[in-house]
Amino acid sequence: MKNISQSENTFQSLRAACRKAFSLIELLVVIAVIGIIAAIAIPNIANLTEGAGDAKNQRNAQNIVSVYSAARAAGHSGATTVDDAVAVVTGANAAEVGAAKFHVPNMATADLAAAKGYMSIAGSELIYNPAGAAPSPTP
Repeated sequence: MKNISQSENTFQSLRAACRKAFSLIELLVVIAVIGIIAAIAIPNIANLTEGAGDAKNQRNAQNIVSVYSAARAAGHSGATTVDDAVAVVTGANAAEVGAAKFHVPNMATADLAAAKGYMSIAGSELIYNPAGAAPSPTP
């Protein structure tokens, strides 16, 4: 009789161990749900990061235009291209008018290039255009 009860105990313990594990179908369902969530989330995250980059470029353009306008108001001669205007307020060649130095904090080259897309020149004034600048007219 002891052998039979021992085998029953062994069978019950094996059965209990099997109940603790996940079935293959349960695992496949979980993987499918994770895949669906990832397929929905990844494009949305990409759009958010792209939108944040656009906002940063517009902020940089606004800062450059503000500093350039202040330099012009203080008596700096006007620029004829967006590149000239940006050079007036960026890097080591920032404009000095009297005792004031008009300078935008150093920006990466790629940030400057992207910010230039939101600026245009009208006469000798640098203009911020949130929709993106039209090509600057040549004088």
